[in-house]
Amino acid sequence: MSPAPIAYKKEHKKTPVTFQWQTETGQGGQVRRTGTGHCPACRCPLAVLVKETQVVPKGGIFDRRRKEYPTRPVSVLCDCTTLHAGRPAGVVTGCGARITIVRWSV
Repeated sequence: MSPAPIAYKKEHKKTPVTFQWQTETGQGGQVRRTGTGHCPACRCPLAVLVKETQVVPKGGIFDRRRKEYPTRPVSVLCDCTTLHAGRPAGVVTGCGARITIVRWSV
């Protein structure tokens, strides 16, 4: 017997969860981080993509790139592809939860 499906419910999970992160740096300093983990509300697997540009002036003491980043949480909506009972019409992904994840750690 399979477990009952988790109902769609709008809620904000404020306790941060930790995802596993992979970082890639492309041309022009474009930093791309992909985090994988599970939604704390429905336990479905999730992947989060964060892009940002790191601008570092050349020369002198400023010609050093930061290799480590501070821990900063980010809030995202669950966008799992699992079917959740009661999902509103027009909403095609997620369980309704807004979750707080740790972006990266030092």
